[in-house]
Amino acid sequence: MQQERYPESEQLYTNALRLLDASETRDIRLARTLYELAFVRKVLGRCGEASGLALRALSVFKTLPNVPPEEQAQAWYTIAGSYTCQHLPSRAEHAFRKAIVLDQNTPPAFAALHRAGLGDALMSEGKHAEALKAYQDAEAIFRRGVSDQAAQACVLSSVGEAYRILGRFQEADEKLVQGVALLNGGAATPSERSILVRLLYNLALLHYHQRRYEQAAVFYARAAAVADRGTNMSPRGIGKMLLEFGDCLRKTGHKPEGAALRAKAKALLRGPSPAEIVVDASQLRRHK
Repeated sequence: MQQERYPESEQLYTNALRLLDASETRDIRLARTLYELAFVRKVLGRCGEASGLALRALSVFKTLPNVPPEEQAQAWYTIAGSYTCQHLPSRAEHAFRKAIVLDQNTPPAFAALHRAGLGDALMSEGKHAEALKAYQDAEAIFRRGVSDQAAQACVLSSVGEAYRILGRFQEADEKLVQGVALLNGGAATPSERSILVRLLYNLALLHYHQRRYEQAAVFYARAAAVADRGTNMSPRGIGKMLLEFGDCLRKTGHKPEGAALRAKAKALLRGPSPAEIVVDASQLRRHK
C-alpha cells in the first residue's frame, strides 16, 4: 500500500512552485511544475487540489506561444483523472476528450490510456455504447504493434470491467484473463500491482455474481496477496475488497477465516479515503 517517492516528489514540486511564484515567473517552467505537482497530488488522493493546479497550468499555457500539444494533453489527462477520483464523470469525459484532441504526438500507449479513461467516464454516465467504442479505439492502438504491457493490461482491465457490468461475462473473462497474463509475475511497481489487483478483483466479482463462490475466492485471494505487496490503491478500496472476500469465504463454509477478514476490512474502511477501488492509469506515466 506504499506510494513510492510520491510524498518526496510532492515536496520538491511544492518548493519549486513557491520559488516560481515568488519570482513571478510565468513561462513554460511554471506550467510544467503546476501539472507535475497536480499529477503527484492526484496520486496521493488530493484530487480537488490536483484539478485546480492542472487548470492553472492550462491557463499559463494559453499565455505562451508554441506550447507542444502533447503537454497540454498531459495536463488535461491529469485533470480528467482528478475528476474521476472526485466522482465527476461528466467533467472527466470533457477533460479526456480534450486530451484526445491534443494527443497526436503523445506516445501511442498513453493515447490508448486516454481513450480507455474516456470509456470509464462514459460507463459511469451510463453511455455504454459510446464507452465500448472508446475501449475499441484503445485496443486498436495495441493491435498496431504498440508494446507496453502495463498500459495494455490497464486498458484490458477497463474493457473487462465494462463487459462484466454489462453482463457480457464470457467477453469479460477473456479480456481480464488476457490482462492478468500480461502482468502476472511482472508487476514490479505499485502502479502495475494496482492494475493487477483490479484485474483479479474483477475476475473474482465475475465468478461471485454467477454464484461460483469457490472460483471467486481463488481470485479474491490472489488479489489480496498482490495488494499486500504494495499498491497505490486507497486503504478503504482494499478494505472493500477484503470485506467482499470475507463474505465469499463464509459462503464456501470458511466462516472463521471470513470473520477474520471482515474484521481486518472494517479497520481499513474506517479510514477517510474513498471506498472504491480506483486505478489511476496515469500513474504508469512516470514516478514508478
